[in-house]
Amino acid sequence: MEGLEIGYCSKEDKAYISDLFMRTFKKRPWNSRMNKKDVDSYLDSILEAGDSICLVAKINDQTSKNPVGFAFGSKLGYVINEEINEKTATYLASIAVEPAVRDKGIGSQLLSTYMKKAEELNFKYLSLITSTKSTETLNFYEKHGLSRLENERDYSPESTKSGNIFMIREIDTEKNSIIHV
Repeated sequence: MEGLEIGYCSKEDKAYISDLFMRTFKKRPWNSRMNKKDVDSYLDSILEAGDSICLVAKINDQTSKNPVGFAFGSKLGYVINEEINEKTATYLASIAVEPAVRDKGIGSQLLSTYMKKAEELNFKYLSLITSTKSTETLNFYEKHGLSRLENERDYSPESTKSGNIFMIREIDTEKNSIIHV
């Protein structure tokens, strides 16, 4: 998209990110139980951590730089196997784009930039958990080389079984390879 700039989030971007997060993930299929205070606290931890990534997309026009999306995450907090763990994998916690500007490649540019930043931090894998109830979301991630974990168990808390699955890909932006775990 012309005039789109993607950069690291600042403290000034936190209110926007928090608002878009709440508008996006409070509804189906995600039904997040996080409240604004939870989101703000998580964003603070992302913004303060050295191994976290928080990106914001802004449209640069003559009058202002309007935020239109974000992507944030941190190192994977657990071990999948000897190769994929908290030292080698980044976990993309959330990515969202304003509804009015979806389908313009902004999400793709955010994901691509997130992978480049993760590679700069020496992460080898990108991981995420997403809902199986959104075909659009699954198609987006698969289009970008993420594959479902072979043992597709529901990663939701026991009381909320929502059909969430783990997806992963090798970050090497030169290879663009899909991996199977």
